Amino acid sequence: MTVLAIIILIAGVANITLGLLPLLKDPKQKLNQWFGFFCFVFASWVLSNFLLIVFPSPFWLKSTYAFGALSATTSTFWIWKICNKKITKIKFFIASTLSATMVILCYLKIIVPQISSNEFSQAYAGSYEYSGNQLFFTFYFACLLATFTYMIGSLINGYRHSVDEIHKKQIGYILIGVCLSLASISVGNIVFPLFNLYRFTPILDSPSSLFFIVFSMLAISRYRLFGIRVILTEILVITMGSFLMALPFLMESISFVILTSVIFALFCLFGFLLIRSAIKESNYKDILEKEVALRTEELKSAKNIAEDRAMEAEKARKIAEQRTEEIKKKKEELERFYKLTVGRELKMVELKKEIDKLKLKSVS
Repeated sequence: MTVLAIIILIAGVANITLGLLPLLKDPKQKLNQWFGFFCFVFASWVLSNFLLIVFPSPFWLKSTYAFGALSATTSTFWIWKICNKKITKIKFFIASTLSATMVILCYLKIIVPQISSNEFSQAYAGSYEYSGNQLFFTFYFACLLATFTYMIGSLINGYRHSVDEIHKKQIGYILIGVCLSLASISVGNIVFPLFNLYRFTPILDSPSSLFFIVFSMLAISRYRLFGIRVILTEILVITMGSFLMALPFLMESISFVILTSVIFALFCLFGFLLIRSAIKESNYKDILEKEVALRTEELKSAKNIAEDRAMEAEKARKIAEQRTEEIKKKKEELERFYKLTVGRELKMVELKKEIDKLKLKSVS
């Protein structure tokens, strides 16, 4: 098993692992189900590349292109889900039909010339150079380009119309993953063949799916720092474990086989303890976050109650001031009325006295 085969195998195992993580966490959530689905489809493409290197044959050569097309077309389901677009029956039918058609055409239309097993790596990257395949591969790459263009357009549209800041960041991360995957595939399948560097194509071709998968995983974790830390710890342990697992098969001496096997076993033990510790720490911090959120909510409630009481006191004060003002006005009105009434009575008394005086004068 070559180093290149090990790299591709690790990429395939990583794809499967990343698909399992959200499913194990919450298998009932639709978002996790679609994420796991497209991770497994990507893994089938990566593993077909691995089998092509380990067991070179026309079947596995065609399978690499078939599963590559299947990975690209079925990725639209995950794009629709993360962009909150409904997966209607028409969309499902179109995507499924296109996927099935591309897979069938890859097995029926790709012509594999009579070449030795050692030349399959060149055929893998340079199949377009064979005259019998040029028409098919023109159609093949045009479909893939259209699919990636549609995916990028859907993500940009979803990013622009998203009102939730966290959701917008999720879509942005997936957009970065799609662009990096497309760039890696383009360099591996277009730039390298132009310079006859066919042997480097599989290094960028198959592992390119990890860009899409990893950035999607960051998005599905909703930017929770501790959740990402656990996920990255799991990815690191599993990736290193996959590499160490392959080492015993590369050793020629039985002593080195035993030594690398022991190292792999110890790594699995300590890796398990590391992941468990990270999960415990994450759960503990989640509990603290919930407690802080609960206390914050209680403080907000107490603050709201205090504000309500203050508002009620303010209202009572304003009502009291209003009543006082009304009483003051009524008092002033009564005082004016009293003055007018008393003055009138005094004038009546004076007039009566004057009348009495006038009567006395008239009598005398």
